[in-house]
Amino acid sequence: MGSLTPEVLAGAVKRLEWVAGMFAVIFVIMFIAYRPATVGVAEAAEHLRFFRWPTLSAVVAGGGMAALARWSRLPPALILDVGLFFEVVAAFIVSMGDSHVPLPVDGIVQAQPSVAAWVAMFALAVPAALGKAAVAAFASAATTPLALLLNVAFNQVPMPRPSQLLALYLLPFLLAGASVALSRYVYDLGRTLSAERELGSYRLLERLGQGGMGEVWRAQHRSLVREAAVKLIRPEALGSTPDTAAVASLERRFALEARATAALQSPHTVSVYNYGRAADGSFYYVMELLDGFDLEDFVKRFGPMPASRAVHVLRQICESLAEAHHAGLTHRDIKPRNIFLCRLGLACDFTKVLHFGLVKTKAAAGAGETQNLTGVGMAAGTPA
Repeated sequence: MGSLTPEVLAGAVKRLEWVAGMFAVIFVIMFIAYRPATVGVAEAAEHLRFFRWPTLSAVVAGGGMAALARWSRLPPALILDVGLFFEVVAAFIVSMGDSHVPLPVDGIVQAQPSVAAWVAMFALAVPAALGKAAVAAFASAATTPLALLLNVAFNQVPMPRPSQLLALYLLPFLLAGASVALSRYVYDLGRTLSAERELGSYRLLERLGQGGMGEVWRAQHRSLVREAAVKLIRPEALGSTPDTAAVASLERRFALEARATAALQSPHTVSVYNYGRAADGSFYYVMELLDGFDLEDFVKRFGPMPASRAVHVLRQICESLAEAHHAGLTHRDIKPRNIFLCRLGLACDFTKVLHFGLVKTKAAAGAGETQNLTGVGMAAGTPA
């Protein structure tokens, strides 16, 4: 599981929680639904009395696994390993209920598909490495003959004929083999998604925010301890089928923002470490990770600032913008969402100006590169 990102592992743990919870609920529903059919039928009533124990076991095992997946602080990879053990236990519970029903002595018997269906469903929901998936799947299939032997030994269930055994238990082992391939497919999808979450030397860990044009992710460098923030913009942000000119314009604007921000040295301007374009066409740049709130969220959470505190924040904003203006840069999108109050070292209310995405530069005389990328008739920034 080590090659899957925390985001992919967390999604797998969430699916494990749902699968375990549904396993418990289905047993309860089946127990309630079978009760009317047993009225006046002694053999059916006896089977229902026995079925209380698999139902209780399913509630304990499924509920316990769901609770572990939801509230445990164990590493997600370890929770998924426990989930594979739960897969085998759940298959045994299903097998005990299925094999308690006596088979006809004569005639054709059909395979009982409950365990086979369970193994296949689990493989699609919970990714596992090839070896672990194979062990769990075939161990689950092996619970079907084991449960039969226990029912024969302790519950007076007659032993089926040898010819019936093959018809009964071939399907679970066949689908166990198929489920290994299914699990491998799901696992490879997770690894592919994990690979797509790597940008240069950084791995995306958690999405911090999303706007009209892009996303901001918490990221970690492969070899450095310090985390960073990655701003990511996909070409689809321009529309469902962006044309070449629009993508080229976005790329120039993105590079301009990264270069312009990186050139500024004010401590109140967010620091940019790197920028580039990913294999899937997304544009990204890497900046310092800040601990705090943007001004919009701050006011929503804590209410208006006192005047003296607001002046303290505004002075820092002006210091950042003064350097930008001295360098010939105009931000054009100053708003509460783009001002960040953070804790930096021992300093609180340390202000950072973010997102120079609509920056306008004063091009040098005779420069061939277009520095103003706003189209004719377009309103830049946030007029409202």
